[in-house]
Amino acid sequence: WQYGQKAQDVMPGLVEGCDIVVCTEGDADDLFGIKADPDSDNGFISMSLQLTQRFPNIKRVIATRRQTQSASHERICGLLWDQGEFFETPFYDIAPVVDRIGGGDSFISGFIYGSNTYESREQALSFATIASALKHTIHGDINLVTPTEVEHLMQGNLTGRLLR
Repeated sequence: WQYGQKAQDVMPGLVEGCDIVVCTEGDADDLFGIKADPDSDNGFISMSLQLTQRFPNIKRVIATRRQTQSASHERICGLLWDQGEFFETPFYDIAPVVDRIGGGDSFISGFIYGSNTYESREQALSFATIASALKHTIHGDINLVTPTEVEHLMQGNLTGRLLR
């Protein structure tokens, strides 16, 4: 962040007008001083509750949860807090990880696409998570997979393991 002001001073004003926010527990702590309840079974839910109370325009909070197994093996899942309801995808194994750059952009664009394409929030979140996972298997910062490739995994990959 190199914009003449601290992110903590700028982001609250930007987030006030948002209805969808991409935010992890770490982001909420760093940017807004919101700490997930340490006694909660799910810090994302705790953080999302606090975030939506502080910024009432927010309807949805989305994020990925990452479990790094090694430099070339990761597991990710998608998280969604939608007006009091929580959704979580299964974890997807990504091995080998070719390039992490662009995975977050793929998740966000996948969620936008999924929200405009599917009726269910679960399907939108699943599309976003799988699009991000597949991007990790592609060199460069652009996701080259098609919606059909993502949908194929949405419909038939019962193991949660991605091979490309």
